[in-house]
Amino acid sequence: MEYVQKKAAEQVYKLFMEEIKEIEETFESEKKKNPPMPISHPQYGGVAIWTYSLIMRATKAKAAIEGLYFIQDHPLAKEAIEKHRKLHQHLDASIADRKYQEW
Repeated sequence: MEYVQKKAAEQVYKLFMEEIKEIEETFESEKKKNPPMPISHPQYGGVAIWTYSLIMRATKAKAAIEGLYFIQDHPLAKEAIEKHRKLHQHLDASIADRKYQEW
């Protein structure tokens, strides 16, 4: 049973890190142009809301992983959590620094 749990945990963390990578790529590609948002959103506030939605997407994925009892001690856990932390900081900084200064 332990082998199955280890393999499942490995897959979960790989999927989580792929999600983080996809969020990073989405952010980097869309920040150069106007990200997709409703026309009713203001220019800078809308970009901040869009960026925050990326933060929430990553945070919800992390919360789902934290609810799984069998993967807490997996070797990939630290790397995945660190990637999430760095992404969160980067996106927060983008909202706080870049968009606030432009506004």
